[in-house]
Amino acid sequence: MTADGVRNAAVQRVLARDDLLTMAKDAEAAVGIAHQRDRLVQTAADLFQVALGHHLCAAENSSSRAARSQALYHAGALIRFCQLVDEPLDTDADPVLLYQEADAQLRSTTGGERVPHDLNLDIKTRYRRIRDLRLHEDYRQAQDLAEMSDDEFFATGAEPYRAHVQYEHGVCLLRLGQARQVDGAFRESEKAYWDATRAGRFVTRHRYDFMRGIAAWELGDGPTASGRFATALGHLTRTGRRDPQYDASALSLMLAFAEQLTVLGPAGPDATRALRLARRAIDIAERVRSRWGVIARSQSPLSMAFRRVYGDIALLVSLLPGTGAAKLGLRVALSAKQTGFASRMRTERALVTRSISLLIEDIMDVERPSRTPRTEAQVAGQLQTLKVELERRFSPMLADTVLPAPRDVSRLVDLVGHRYALDYVSVPDTLAKTPNWFRTLIRPGGGIEFEGFTPGPHFTAFFERDGMREPWLKRLRRTDLKRGPDWRGLARELLPASLLADLAARTRDDPVELLISTHAAVSLLPWAALQIDDAGTRLVEHAIIDQTPVLTCLSEEPVPCVADPALVRLVASRDVDVEPERAQWRLPVDADLRVPLSSCRFDADTQPTTVAGELLAALQDSPDFWRVVHIASHGSGEGLGQRLDLPEALTAGQALAARWPESVLMASCRVGQLVNLAHAEPFSFVTALLTRGSRCVVAAIGDVPDFWAGPTAAAIVEQVRSAPIRLDVALRNAQLRLLHEPVAAWALFTAYAR
Repeated sequence: MTADGVRNAAVQRVLARDDLLTMAKDAEAAVGIAHQRDRLVQTAADLFQVALGHHLCAAENSSSRAARSQALYHAGALIRFCQLVDEPLDTDADPVLLYQEADAQLRSTTGGERVPHDLNLDIKTRYRRIRDLRLHEDYRQAQDLAEMSDDEFFATGAEPYRAHVQYEHGVCLLRLGQARQVDGAFRESEKAYWDATRAGRFVTRHRYDFMRGIAAWELGDGPTASGRFATALGHLTRTGRRDPQYDASALSLMLAFAEQLTVLGPAGPDATRALRLARRAIDIAERVRSRWGVIARSQSPLSMAFRRVYGDIALLVSLLPGTGAAKLGLRVALSAKQTGFASRMRTERALVTRSISLLIEDIMDVERPSRTPRTEAQVAGQLQTLKVELERRFSPMLADTVLPAPRDVSRLVDLVGHRYALDYVSVPDTLAKTPNWFRTLIRPGGGIEFEGFTPGPHFTAFFERDGMREPWLKRLRRTDLKRGPDWRGLARELLPASLLADLAARTRDDPVELLISTHAAVSLLPWAALQIDDAGTRLVEHAIIDQTPVLTCLSEEPVPCVADPALVRLVASRDVDVEPERAQWRLPVDADLRVPLSSCRFDADTQPTTVAGELLAALQDSPDFWRVVHIASHGSGEGLGQRLDLPEALTAGQALAARWPESVLMASCRVGQLVNLAHAEPFSFVTALLTRGSRCVVAAIGDVPDFWAGPTAAAIVEQVRSAPIRLDVALRNAQLRLLHEPVAAWALFTAYAR
């Protein structure tokens, strides 16, 4: 192993990202066999493990040397790629040895010399071996193998690979701290090979210029680097549109060029040009990912690779000024959070209805390779038909999360309208060991800001374990007014300074409307409790706060006022006291002190009536009748398995089977907890209800002390029965009455809106 001699961190990122994208393309080809046998695959990890097993078996049993060689380098590519994205496969196989054997399979010993059977395959396999040795950080051996003359490529059929080998040679020189030698090593080929022969028309020529640009950047020669990148991009654009490697190559080159322009000048013409390149890069990224299929889009190492690319784009865009850069930043954030719904529904199929599971299977069937050749347009048409079916039978929100389309950010900004909206994303880049945080603030009237931020000590203290200490969310119910997190410090770290300034100018009677779309750890923050000034003013005092699983699920219509009739299910237990809510609805109890499932009107003269059967059946029997549901029971679990402990028990997956009314109040622990996976949108009971028709849901993100849960829900019921009011506004009013109580008494209830 050799120490890395690249000093420029930006160049480090360019090289690492190019490796990631290049290996992603090889890995994509290598998992093709698993896609063909997709019914064996239940998770994304299985996809790669099944493919690896196939290739290792083929390497042992194939009668053809070429087939064995191909199987060996496919296996090596899978292992090396998964190492690059920190998702190692369960195998003892060494990719260095696999590539070495793949190379050896194509040669025979004649007179003591190893002679290739096929010059074309020999050079292609040798290139892959060089690349793997370099990724293994064996730069000297990789360099020795890469020092090939131009003559070795003539009449082989692999002439375009000259540029790939030269790129690897250049990277080895950079890694060895010999950037100044790149031009000398490349100069002779420019006249003798690239300009003097038909090689100048090869699409791969851009790799030659790309490496010379990277070397110039490492040496601090910005203008020369820009010129080389421009030449490379121009050549790639002219020659590469039909090349299967075009997307990955263009994405790597465009981002490198944009980053280099940003370093030259983060404002002015260079910034404008960088933004155009970044926009083209995200277009390519979306196009590539759209071809991967449900599993690969969500949890596979391929998806993880692109999340890192999104992280790089977010870093780049956060340095650029203007509304255009901010909108692109939001688009990147939304893309980075897509989409795990379909994969989770498939791998956790026992938790969803059969009708949804079958539709997901139909989508998988369309995405699998077919014995009957189909064009991309035909596949896209079949998927669109299934998307329409999902919309018709379930909801547009479900269809959009299973088969997402590129986001129209301008349209989304218009939907935010008079409100403020905050979007958070935590996403890795190709260098950082830990994810970076970004936030977008959309202001009333369409103003938009996108920035990176670094969580500080208050964030760490709230969300992360310190020794054996629990994160604050789990301890809030055991604290009082004199103890607890630093709510002021959290506000400074998490809320943009411009939003804090706007909030300071408002009052209790003139609150802002604030939408928050969270991600990762901040999904578990009781936002209402943040203190927005040094006087201790809580965020809820100056804001009506709604959370939303993803901003893209927003509806054009405003959150409605709560209307009747109400379907009420109150289930008492040892740690759930429903008496305050029962009294507000004036519900009877049976001989065993149980409260029956009931239909309630808001006017005082209409008595509640008992509804026969179970809650889900009542919703299915009269899907357009109910306007609000109120549930009080014990809640537990995560994701699709989140459950309400009703007499019949009800999970989030089962909740997808029914149409839910526009307003839902759940006085139950945890079912408002959107535990957000790094690679996907959050899914919980709340998401299920919003997906199936609800416009506003109030639920708790943690364990709410029973002493406060019932009275808080009862206060909301009292308001909605007294006058027309939105559910989120009623929650805020109830919380304002309790500000003198411990935070766990009021701040763990959250309103979610669509």
